[in-house]
Amino acid sequence: MHSTTVVLTRCQSYKAPELGAAVDRQIELLGGLERFVKPGNRVLIKPNFIAPKPVSCPAQTHPALIMEVARRLKGMGAHPFVGDSPAWGSVDACAQALNLTEPLAQLDVPLKQLNSPRACSIGRRKTRVGISSVVLDADAIINLPKFKAHQQLTGTFAIKNMFGCVSGKAKPYWHYARGASLEKFSSFLIDIVRFIPPSFTLIDGITAMEGPGPISGSARKLG
Repeated sequence: MHSTTVVLTRCQSYKAPELGAAVDRQIELLGGLERFVKPGNRVLIKPNFIAPKPVSCPAQTHPALIMEVARRLKGMGAHPFVGDSPAWGSVDACAQALNLTEPLAQLDVPLKQLNSPRACSIGRRKTRVGISSVVLDADAIINLPKFKAHQQLTGTFAIKNMFGCVSGKAKPYWHYARGASLEKFSSFLIDIVRFIPPSFTLIDGITAMEGPGPISGSARKLG
């Protein structure tokens, strides 16, 4: 039976050096970054960029976590880029709302819209889904979801975040087509993750969202 390693590292702040130390500890417990990524790899950092919301609203993955992971990938000789297909707005608009655009540019880490879908057959039923070719062409995926409430699925963590690899307006369609059944929609999301499995997942749970998520809830400190 396939086993998955799950580790928890306590962190109470997004400030350095505490956050950096927590990221290093988490990666160490998972076996080290070299276990998942090789020098020269094109690595998609996949945050939750659902809408252009500022840091004060816990809708998006915190920019400090994105930067810490990007620095470590650059330091080992990989070629990271940050990408998503937001439900509202664009990747550029989401990054600007987080004041993330300039820090990424200084680190020479591009921002990419997860567009140019390629029809893929996923799951046992070979469902045809448009997965971004930007994702499919990456050598590795680092999944950085936000720990938050979701009115349709109760909560979103590692699996739901990979739904952002489905390009553009196809996401609202699948919310409608499979959303009437929690079981069917959840199975569909699992099929996506199995088709494009991330190398590892690091959940941003220092400050989570509770209430009417995924964009209108309130902040709740967990760290």
